[in-house]
Amino acid sequence: MRRLARLAAAGLVLAACGQPPPQVSLSDTGPAEPGTPAPAPLRIAISPMESPERTFAQYSELFAHVAQDLGRPVEMIQRQTYSEVVSLVEHRRVDAALVCSGPYVQAHADFGAQILVVPRIGGTTSYQALVIVRRDSPYRGFDDLRGRSFALTDALSTSGMVFPAALARERGKTTETFFGKVLFTKGHDNSVRAVAEGVVDGAAVSSLVYDELTRQSPALGARLRVIARSPPFGNPPVIVHPNLDPGVKKLLKEALLVLQDDPPALAILRKMGIERFVEGDAGAYEEVRRLRAKVHPRAGS
Repeated sequence: MRRLARLAAAGLVLAACGQPPPQVSLSDTGPAEPGTPAPAPLRIAISPMESPERTFAQYSELFAHVAQDLGRPVEMIQRQTYSEVVSLVEHRRVDAALVCSGPYVQAHADFGAQILVVPRIGGTTSYQALVIVRRDSPYRGFDDLRGRSFALTDALSTSGMVFPAALARERGKTTETFFGKVLFTKGHDNSVRAVAEGVVDGAAVSSLVYDELTRQSPALGARLRVIARSPPFGNPPVIVHPNLDPGVKKLLKEALLVLQDDPPALAILRKMGIERFVEGDAGAYEEVRRLRAKVHPRAGS
């Protein structure tokens, strides 16, 4: 149980995209006994919430340790977009995936994706979308960014796309017509730094990533200012296909729910800023559905 819990923790909080190989095996389990079938790899899909360099450097050693502990291959499967990760779940090419709230809502509408667990962070299971600017800029509200340059993350991201698109829609615009220039960064950390370094005037990012980055680097936080916040959204959930083997589903869920009871695993969680995993509530994503309906009124989700 503890071994599975460590695997789950590692796989479920990774968030990479872009340049690294799309599938990385970190197994070092030694040769199997003669006549013993090689165990099937556990496949964990990773959503593009942060840049690949930050993610891979932070978690590759942990994955190697988990593979050694399990005596079973572990595959970290990376894709550049949320839609690609959701497709892996839909076609059952992975066992589980961590996705943002928006991709979960889309996956639930498309093929009935289920929430396995959600992380509790900072005493809550919700987060917000933030619109940020440089602290020394003249921008005080969203309207001040009309005609300015703006960073988005992914087309399915609630905080990095849907929230600012909804704000633009309220003003009779799209992101393309409201902002003077739009840049897709493919990572919330990339968007934060793009604003801090003056590459763009503003950005929409997840409070989970923003809070962690500014906690680690107060100097970075001192260069930025939040000018708009969304209502609360359910935290990025761990999702599975509805037809995933019930035994595997139950084992993974139980392992995650008791993760904090294992001291080594608890140390891992603390490094990741997660207190524990808890039961998910599909109702926590109604605000996401409402915003998506505003942006895509014919989408039906």
